[in-house]
Amino acid sequence: MNDRPAKPPNLNHVDWIEKKHDEAMEMFLEIYSAMRANLIAKNRPVDNAAVRRKDWREYMQWQFHIGWEIAEQIEQSLSRAGKIKLFGGYAVPVMDQEEGNEA
Repeated sequence: MNDRPAKPPNLNHVDWIEKKHDEAMEMFLEIYSAMRANLIAKNRPVDNAAVRRKDWREYMQWQFHIGWEIAEQIEQSLSRAGKIKLFGGYAVPVMDQEEGNEA
């Protein structure tokens, strides 16, 4: 049994992840728009548009020069903030119910 107290999170790391929210959402919405455009071109319902989480994490890794663990932490942080909805290997933006726009 481990009697040591849990290590508190590194606040600098948490702040850095939260600072990347806007940039990560811009990337996410860019990929999401491309997925929607692809479905429109194929004459399929755009409600089925979703972003492959793996593709988005790879894009964040390349753009931010970070490892996959940090990209995953950004992804999870956005999910906890209620900006995206994760399901399986895909993610979609959370829509404003009142306006019908991405939050």
